[in-house]
Amino acid sequence: MGDYEFKIVQWNQFVLDELAAKALAAGGETLKGLIKHELAAGGHTDTGTLADSFEIHPGLTPLGPDITISSSVAYANWVNYGVPGLIYPKNGNVLRFKPGKRSSHLGKRGVYNARPTGRFSSDYLYRPYVRGQEATHFFEKAVDQLRITAFAL
Repeated sequence: MGDYEFKIVQWNQFVLDELAAKALAAGGETLKGLIKHELAAGGHTDTGTLADSFEIHPGLTPLGPDITISSSVAYANWVNYGVPGLIYPKNGNVLRFKPGKRSSHLGKRGVYNARPTGRFSSDYLYRPYVRGQEATHFFEKAVDQLRITAFAL
């Protein structure tokens, strides 16, 4: 038997779109892992809620398949882009919150390990304002680490 050579001259657009969609999904999964790594490196893994909240949403545009990566938690943008300045209460005179992150000097979330002051004591802190947080840019850092191999099938 002789050798046969097959050349693909034209791809069906459906096949191309399917291949692109699968490659994008693989890249999206890699990006989710990179996001988790960046959050951990920045110390934002006290509960894991943010790191575990990212989802891939496949879509189709006139140019072909695409994906959107989104988070289901409201504070994802605040961690990524930061909150400049001071934060004041919108309703009332004070902010009420449970302090600390796990393994911080304040103890576990919701348990305030300060010395008794003789004042009203509870699991919450009350402050007229708090300082915003610096931007971490975890998402941009994760995207910067993506390589073409992340989209391999």
